[in-house]
Amino acid sequence: MPPLSGPALIFQVSANYQGDMFFANAQVTEHDIAVQTHRIRAGMEGSLRVGRTLRPYGEVYVRRDGAVRRRAPCWRLAAG
Repeated sequence: MPPLSGPALIFQVSANYQGDMFFANAQVTEHDIAVQTHRIRAGMEGSLRVGRTLRPYGEVYVRRDGAVRRRAPCWRLAAG
């Protein structure tokens, strides 16, 4: 039986990550300040390359954390 020849089977793993986004909204009144914050997280994807033709992959994505609201007293400074 002749020996097997040809390209070797190659495994390659790769992963990509995406980051966070954070934003805030502030409302200032005469006597207090109200701040509302939001956070959105993106996700990750990964793949496994087997040989030259097979490439299974998976994705996990987006999550939005709820708003956080805070209210605090504030003082207005005026130059005169």
